[in-house]
Amino acid sequence: MHREALLKLWNMDEIPACDKGMELAQAFLISAGEAVYRLGTEEPGDRLTELTAAYMAMAEHYGGCDNCNENAQAG
Repeated sequence: MHREALLKLWNMDEIPACDKGMELAQAFLISAGEAVYRLGTEEPGDRLTELTAAYMAMAEHYGGCDNCNENAQAG
């Protein structure tokens, strides 16, 4: 997935998140897209570490950021 195409899908007014949160979400979605794209050409475990690291970075950020979706909806 190209960065520009991904950014066109997001409207900052609809998805409140800080710049860092959006960066981490983008990295996770791109990693997930690459894993799906490569299904059948490499073992799923080949991408699992990268995908897990991207998800964990995003989840850790959202857990402590007052400007991102998870916290905004919880409050």
